[in-house]
Amino acid sequence: MRFSKCIGPLLLPGFTFFNLVPVIRLPMSKELMGATISTLLFFMYNGLILNYCWYVSAISLTLTTIVGIIFYCTAVDFRDLTTYTLVLSLLVLIIYTCYFYEKKLKLQFIQLKQIQIMNAELSKLFDSLPEGIVLIN
Repeated sequence: MRFSKCIGPLLLPGFTFFNLVPVIRLPMSKELMGATISTLLFFMYNGLILNYCWYVSAISLTLTTIVGIIFYCTAVDFRDLTTYTLVLSLLVLIIYTCYFYEKKLKLQFIQLKQIQIMNAELSKLFDSLPEGIVLIN
């Protein structure tokens, strides 16, 4: 259970070590740059799917994206504002989706508990009423 809670935040920094570090030793080409940025976006999407707690996922996503952008600016000397804008807007969208999805799940859980309490109270009320009153209504 504990591993399932931390796999999302741990998976994202794993992107930095397992995808970006080997790129330093390879000659950079347009295809390799596109592949590494696509992999970053894929890992961000996995962070959304493995979301457990939205603010932990938001911190992990933000740190991974910042490290990725700093890596692309310094080590690879890639300075494309359009790509960075796309990655940052996707980051904001994924963080909002994590928040909204968690909020929706919590509201559904609260409604389920309210319905269970209401059913328990109604069954207790119907058990305490005389049988004739229940049949007339």
